[in-house]
Amino acid sequence: MRINATIPVPSKSSATKRNKNAPLAYLADLHCDMGYALDNPPQEKNFFHHSHLNYEMLYFVRGDAEYNIEGRIFPLKPHDLIFIQPKQFHCLHLLSLAPYERYVSNFDAHVLPCENRERLDNLPSIVNIEENIFIRTCFEKLRSYANRFSEADTRLMIRCAVREILLNLIYEAPTIRRDCAQRNHIIDRIIALTNKYPEKDWNAETLSRELYLSKSYIQNVFSQHMEIGLKNYINTKKILYAQSLLLSGESPAFVCEACGFHDYSTFYRLFRKITGTTPTAITKGL
Repeated sequence: MRINATIPVPSKSSATKRNKNAPLAYLADLHCDMGYALDNPPQEKNFFHHSHLNYEMLYFVRGDAEYNIEGRIFPLKPHDLIFIQPKQFHCLHLLSLAPYERYVSNFDAHVLPCENRERLDNLPSIVNIEENIFIRTCFEKLRSYANRFSEADTRLMIRCAVREILLNLIYEAPTIRRDCAQRNHIIDRIIALTNKYPEKDWNAETLSRELYLSKSYIQNVFSQHMEIGLKNYINTKKILYAQSLLLSGESPAFVCEACGFHDYSTFYRLFRKITGTTPTAITKGL
């Protein structure tokens, strides 16, 4: 059984019309979904590296796997909760064909009130909630909603549950965090540079000058740990940055220049290849 609720991201026009004295009015505009799945047996081909502008939570109920977040490898154990920040590349790797059970939620920061949104960025990448009955119950009760409520009410309950889970995480994370990833300092430096300066013309050559390492070494280390090519990674991060600028209301021409592209046709082709849509389509939807 699968539970899903997907609501459009708030647009500029709807935000300006929102009644600020009605704190629940914006719930109808949020992007917030939740899914439950049990694969027995799971198939590796169904899990691949990807990145997006939303936050993501994965509650790992059971299975035999590890998780890669931006080159950091997390060996998973039952009841781990993985928290993925926007624009981070991530992927699950199966270690065997043991049944894989999980809940997955994607949402944007508007799911929480303004005063709590910045705290999302400080949450650890992984915690274990086996002993936390409050968070576990939030996930487990979701499975009954689809059979008990209408579609609209199920969406409302899912949004409420995601809020409750996030607020519990914000307060409980220091006591249940489980950061135990294998790290590589070269990968960390590359990620830090491309995240801090996404508009720069990063490639193996410019990174080799910045890090005082050979181009071939950087490419080999990056591909080995990230399981994605350096060029593909940099292009995707640049386009996600461009997408966020477009969603903030900037024009395609401005975004093209701000992201370091020398001509619009190159920007347009790459944007369409990675996002499946066009810069103009993004701006028209606002």
